[in-house]
Order: sequence, then structure tokens, then C-alpha cells
Amino acid sequence: LLLAADLTTALARDPFGEESVGRCVTTARWSRLAIQATLVLTLGVNLVKLARYDSLITEVKVSLDLPLIPVHHLRGHIASNYLSSPELTPPFLCLVVSGGHSHIVQVEDYTKLKILGRTRDDAAGEAFDKAARAMGIPYPGGEEMDRIAEEGDPNAYKLPHPHVEGAPLDFSFSGLKTAVLNEVNQSQMKGTDINVPDLAASFQERIAGILAEKLL
Repeated sequence: LLLAADLTTALARDPFGEESVGRCVTTARWSRLAIQATLVLTLGVNLVKLARYDSLITEVKVSLDLPLIPVHHLRGHIASNYLSSPELTPPFLCLVVSGGHSHIVQVEDYTKLKILGRTRDDAAGEAFDKAARAMGIPYPGGEEMDRIAEEGDPNAYKLPHPHVEGAPLDFSFSGLKTAVLNEVNQSQMKGTDINVPDLAASFQERIAGILAEKLL
């Protein structure tokens, strides 16, 4: 039985982090009645409260007496492509986009990676959530914004196309989030309502266009 416990995410969502770890420990104890378990922990990126994280890892390992396999968070994202696309072999370019990460990675071999570009501020997922909140869309905003954007015009709002000086493959999305907030504030000052589907579609189109442009 392979148990994947993403403690980075668990701890980032206090006060539920320790509860999540506890559920993992309980599950692993029960599983060992029938089959040997291996505990896999994500490490290496955006670790919060490091001292507490280290103590929890030690507690889990000692409590379960299980083999412990540390997996680098971003390497795990990239390696998951080998499961969904078994024919995939290095070298290739990989776009890693999630709630907290926006990276362009050159995969030279199965264990040799080179980061070509990364976000300088907000990741794409963070920008989606923050822009959605400004538009009154509940958290997490990405999925709901995608649904709403289907009814909108992606060319209705002229949003900026940010660049990072001297780093053509790096991303910067905080300016787009600010542009959305400015559109909302200006509409409120004028006493008018923004067209949420149009603004969502325009924002989504701009983010997707930037990601595709940098990768290609």
C-alpha cells in the first residue's frame, strides 16, 4: 500500500495540518494489518514552519516504523506525466502550473531537471483565486471562474501583458490581479456593475496566452 501524505499542503492549511497527519498515521496503522506500507512525503518546495514540519516527519516515521521516501514536490508533479503518458521519455519541456507554482522546466533526463523560467510573484493559480475574489467569486476561484468565463467575451476587457525585464521566460501575474481589482473599483466608483463573465473570460484568456507564449 502506497500512502501519499502531502504534509506541505496539510501544514499550510492550519489548523487542519496535524489532523491530516493524524488521519494518515491511523490509515497507515490499519493498512499494516494486511500489507506492508510505505510512507511517501513531499519535500523541497515552500515548506512552512520548518521546525514543526521536521518534528512531524520524525513523529510519523517513528510511530509507524515504516520506510520513508522523500519526494521533491515539483519533481513529483513532473514525474506524474510518466503515469498518464507512458510513452513519454526525456528530453522534453514541461510547464508546471498549480496553485503555488508556475515553472518552465527542461527535463533533460529522468532525474536531471533545469528550471528555465518561474514566477516572480503570484503563481497562475494564486492569481486566479485573487482575481476571482475581487469579482465576488468564492474561493477556490479557478474552477468557478472557468465555468463563468464560458459565457463571456475574452476580448471585452483590455488587460495588461506583463513582462519581466531581462528574463523573457519568467512570469509575473500580480499586475493582472491588480488590473482586475482596478476594473472592479472603477466600476464601483461609477456606480456600475462589472460584467463578470466578460472579465473572467478576459482574465483567463490573458493568463492562458502568457503561459502558452512562454512555453512555445
